[in-house]
Amino acid sequence: MLPLAIGTLGLGLTVVVIIVVLTAIGIVRARGNKNSTFLEWDPIDRTAWRREVDDADVVHMLAEHNQRRAERGLDPQTMEEYVEQLRRR
Repeated sequence: MLPLAIGTLGLGLTVVVIIVVLTAIGIVRARGNKNSTFLEWDPIDRTAWRREVDDADVVHMLAEHNQRRAERGLDPQTMEEYVEQLRRR
């Protein structure tokens, strides 16, 4: 009778732990990216965020490039012209 009770207790604790973990994961996913620090790593969100940062960096680089061109009396370049110039380097 004692081994059955110990096995049942172990099974019960395992089920409780699984429920707690799944609930925690569900809460984190429901919160989205609201400055959560618990289980916050999500490769899809991280990739999208990195793409946004890269796009902002490119726009900023183009603005600085066109500002330097304006200081030299040259016409501003479009994004396509700037990208082509960078590829040729």
